[in-house]
Amino acid sequence: MPALSGKANRTYLLATPDVIRERLRTRLGDERYQHFVFRVPSSKEGTRLAFWQEREWERFVKDNSDCELDFAGIVDVFANCPEFGALVRRTAYCDLVRSWLHGNSMSVDEFERQLGSNQNENRKRLESFGLGSKQWQLIKKKMQPGDQLYKFRSPPETWANMAGRAGIALVRDGNVIDTLVTALN
Repeated sequence: MPALSGKANRTYLLATPDVIRERLRTRLGDERYQHFVFRVPSSKEGTRLAFWQEREWERFVKDNSDCELDFAGIVDVFANCPEFGALVRRTAYCDLVRSWLHGNSMSVDEFERQLGSNQNENRKRLESFGLGSKQWQLIKKKMQPGDQLYKFRSPPETWANMAGRAGIALVRDGNVIDTLVTALN
C-alpha cells in the first residue's frame, strides 16, 4: 500500500485505487457503485460530490479508514475507473467524435471568420456555443503547434432520434483532444 504523509507528520497507509474501488463496489452493490462513479466529476475543479455521494463516502470511510481521501483524491481514484470513470467515458466520446469529423482542418482565424465578419455578431455566436465562449477560449489555450480544428457532426440517425450533436474538435496527432458542441437536438 502506498504511504501518504498526513497531518502532524503522521504517515497514513492508503489503499490503492483498485482496492478502494473494489471495496466501495462491494459495499454499494454493482448498480449503486456504477451510479456513484458515473457522477464523480472528471476534474479536480469541481466543488464537491453530490449529497448522497458524500453520505455514502462518509459511511464507507468509517469502515475503511485506509481509504480516506479528500475531494481531489476521490476524483483521482474514480475518474480513471476502467469501467465507468469520467476520463474513460471522455476518451470513448472523443474516439466516437473522431469518426464524425468532416471537411478540412481549419485554423482558429478561419473558424472565427466563418462565424461572421461583424465583431459583435461573432461574439454573440461564440457566446451561444454549448458551453459558452469560455470553453472556446480554453480550447484555444490548449492548442499546440501542429494541432488542427475540424468540424464534426453525428450521423443523421442521431438527429432523427433527437440525440444529434455537432461542433468543433481539437485534433492532435490524429486524436480528438477536446470538443466544443455548437448544436444539439
